[in-house]
Amino acid sequence: MFSLLSVLLLACEPQTPSPSGSPNGAVVLCKDGARPSGDDQDLVLTGTITDVGSDTDCGATFTIDDGAGTVATFGVNATDADGEAVALALGVSQGDTVDLTWRYRLVWGDVMGLVLRDGDGLLFAAEEGQWGGALAAEDTPELEVGLGAVYQTVATACMPREDHTVQFATGDDEVEVAPVAADHVAVGTTDLTVWAMAAYTWAEGDGCSVEDGTDALAWWVLRGEAS
Repeated sequence: MFSLLSVLLLACEPQTPSPSGSPNGAVVLCKDGARPSGDDQDLVLTGTITDVGSDTDCGATFTIDDGAGTVATFGVNATDADGEAVALALGVSQGDTVDLTWRYRLVWGDVMGLVLRDGDGLLFAAEEGQWGGALAAEDTPELEVGLGAVYQTVATACMPREDHTVQFATGDDEVEVAPVAADHVAVGTTDLTVWAMAAYTWAEGDGCSVEDGTDALAWWVLRGEAS
């Protein structure tokens, strides 16, 4: 059974900050100590965790080695609406063997997503959630994540912002969580801790609209307890 690495994350400036006065937080990833650049990128491999730790800029980090020449370090940061760190567990330890899926997408801005699996299934996943998101539905087939109900509409200078819950659904369970908070869903007999970090859309305003994907759906998930 995997032991959990629980790290209190240090604040990291989101690539696209939450709108002013918003209850939303943020998830921010990095790869090899930075944000990538250029066209869409994907990394899918099975490897061994060779190091776990924390980094001022990248938060909770781990290094993975596939034994065939690919070594990469990833970091995950989570912050609340005030920019304060949210305690986040990656669920991995040095020596663990995991399947990794990492995706980077460049739209109007860039966005990243990360999934870790082991022999027991989904272990950890994180989605920054801007610009339409990076992860595909097939990356977490046992867990569907989407926008839930609108629980408040906030007037802004141009367009109303509709704040949503985040809906987490499996074949066995379903919850809706308003950011920034956590709940649990079951996948068979397995418990997943699910964190809603940001969920909002922009409604039509007087004389202005948005078409560049600046809506948000940010979240992270851990098998077991995030403690």
